[in-house]
Amino acid sequence: MKQLTVCAVLVSSTFAMQAYANSTSIQVRALNPSVCEISSNQLLLDLKNPSTQQTATANLTMKCNDFNGAKVTMISSQGGLEADDGIPDDYSLSYKATFTPTGLPSLEFTTPGGNGTNNLESSAMSYPGSLDLASGVAAVLEVTNVDTAPWAGGYSDTITMNITAN
Repeated sequence: MKQLTVCAVLVSSTFAMQAYANSTSIQVRALNPSVCEISSNQLLLDLKNPSTQQTATANLTMKCNDFNGAKVTMISSQGGLEADDGIPDDYSLSYKATFTPTGLPSLEFTTPGGNGTNNLESSAMSYPGSLDLASGVAAVLEVTNVDTAPWAGGYSDTITMNITAN
C-alpha cells in the first residue's frame, strides 16, 4: 500500500510540473489613429472694400501624425473673388493666399482672376513629419486681393485647404 501511495504522489507531482512547464504567449497591440487635418474657428475672411488692396487673416491649426509628414494644397472654387452679381458673367478678381505654419515654409497661391477660372489648385507643399506637426502647429492664412473691384457689389470665393499624409 505504501508503494501505491508513493507512486500516486509521484504521478500527480509529474502532472503538476508539466502544467507549470507550458507557456503562453500573449501579443500586446495598440493603434494610434491617423490624423491629418487643418482646422480653424474662423470660417470667414472679410476683405472689406476690394476697390483698394485689402488683406485679411485667419488663424489655423495644422496637425498630421504621419511619420512621413503631410502634403498641403489650396483649392479656389471660383479662381478668384467672383462677382456675386454675375455681371459680367463669371468675372473674378485675382488674389494671393499665403498659408504659413509656424516654423515651416509658406505655401503661396495666386489665383488668376478673370472669366471662367473655376476650381484651381495650388502647387503642393510637402511638410516633413515631426513631433510638433504630430501634436499640432499654429498657422496663418493671409489673403490679399491683387485686383481691385471696378464694380459695386459683393465678391466671394471659397478656399479649400486640403491635407493628406505623405
